[in-house]
Amino acid sequence: MRSLLPGLNDAKMHETWRLLQGDKEVMALPREKFLRDVMLNHWYQHRGQFSVYLRMLNVPVPASWGPSADEPPPFLQRAQSA
Repeated sequence: MRSLLPGLNDAKMHETWRLLQGDKEVMALPREKFLRDVMLNHWYQHRGQFSVYLRMLNVPVPASWGPSADEPPPFLQRAQSA
C-alpha cells in the first residue's frame, strides 16, 4: 500500500476495479472503495483478532495501534517521561 497509493491520482482512484473469474465479472467497484472496504478493513479485522490473542496471553496491547487501556499512546509517553 505504501508504494501503491502515492502513484494513484484522483482519476485512477475513481476508476472501476474489477474482480474476474475467467471471463465472468464477480465484483466491480471504484478502486478507492475496494482499497478501503476490502483491503484496509480486512487488515483492521486481523489487527483486532491479534489484539484479542494478546489479551488472552496477558500481553499488553501496544498503543502504536491507537489508544490502548494497557499503555498510553506514544505522544503521552514522551510527555510523561519529560
